[in-house]
Amino acid sequence: MDKKRRKDFIIKVCCLIVAFGLWLYISNIENPIKTTVIRNVKVNIINKDVLSQYNLVQLPKQSYMVNITVKGATSDIYALKTSSFKLEADMSSYALKKGTMKIPVEVKSSPSNISIINPESLWVKMQLDNFSQKKVPVKLNIKGQAKNGFKTSTPLVTPSNVTVSGAEQYINYVTSVDVDMDLTNEEKSIDGTYKVKPVDISGNRVDYVSVEPNEVRIKITLDKDKTKYVPIEANIKSSKGKFPTGVSIIPESVSISGDEYRLKKIEKILTEEIDLNNVNSGGIVEIPLRIPEGIKVSYKGNVKVKITYNTVIQKSISLKVNVKNLKENLEAVLNPKEVSVIVSGNDDKIKSLKNTDVNCSVDLNSLGEGAHNIPVKIELPNDIKSISYNPQTINVTIKKKEVGKTNGN
Repeated sequence: MDKKRRKDFIIKVCCLIVAFGLWLYISNIENPIKTTVIRNVKVNIINKDVLSQYNLVQLPKQSYMVNITVKGATSDIYALKTSSFKLEADMSSYALKKGTMKIPVEVKSSPSNISIINPESLWVKMQLDNFSQKKVPVKLNIKGQAKNGFKTSTPLVTPSNVTVSGAEQYINYVTSVDVDMDLTNEEKSIDGTYKVKPVDISGNRVDYVSVEPNEVRIKITLDKDKTKYVPIEANIKSSKGKFPTGVSIIPESVSISGDEYRLKKIEKILTEEIDLNNVNSGGIVEIPLRIPEGIKVSYKGNVKVKITYNTVIQKSISLKVNVKNLKENLEAVLNPKEVSVIVSGNDDKIKSLKNTDVNCSVDLNSLGEGAHNIPVKIELPNDIKSISYNPQTINVTIKKKEVGKTNGN
């Protein structure tokens, strides 16, 4: 079995040697004529400066290559490389316009022992667009904050506008050029040049455009902040029917820093607005501080505010009208003898209010016999308000006392 395998192997090797020898003979002795295609031969574009005369530019990401069909001896064909050919496309020979241009390719040099089939059929396609330029603002994107205790000046950017130029379809997207800067924990002033990047309205980079100048100078001064402590005050929105009776805040005060001018004007820091309609009496609200512009606050996070309040309610009571300063020899007849009064106050005060706590009277001082219309006077305890009372005046008839009859009988 091994002997048979050895014999088969020897036969295969012999066949391979004979085939290789036959190939060498045909290639070198017979050397027949062969036609083949040389692919991806580079074309050199000349006289590109003519584009400026037409206000045009080449679009990016274009490669200029052609496939060449050649004919020659087999040995010469196998020796060919793409660098064996020098090809040119002359842009100055044609009227150019926006869009796809088809430019003929000229063979400047090629090996003399081969021939190019149909060289006049070689063309390259070139995408052209209108040249465009415009001025756009420089936008500074600052990330982070300077080291605690330092304040930053308004950035000075020079120049504040730059010129972008290139293919119209790309320039149309550009809305600004950006500079990204990180000030996190910075404590030194900044004064240097920074490269800009053209971006669209969404902040995405726009490639294939030129920027002039492509660097700007940025100056930011950092100075140490002034610091002071100020109290925190709850910013409570007034609510109908609810009267705050106590407010406590944790923490009660906070350290603020900034430039001296701003600090002098700040005597307290308010919380964001608190609506009593959304708070239970005695409940705790966690709420952020309202930080003035240009001021830094050492306390991070929300403060805790505890608010207690009384609910204001109303109550209607009927009161007997008392007579004041009536002369001893006279008597008075009142019509009506009672007044209806609506009072309001904290619910605990109103609920404990008695009729005897309120004085309702008319003052008859210096009045003699006859009919009179006298205003009613209502006297209430502290923290109780009169909303309305009816009637506000009453009719009083004054006459002499009858002999043997006491007043009120």
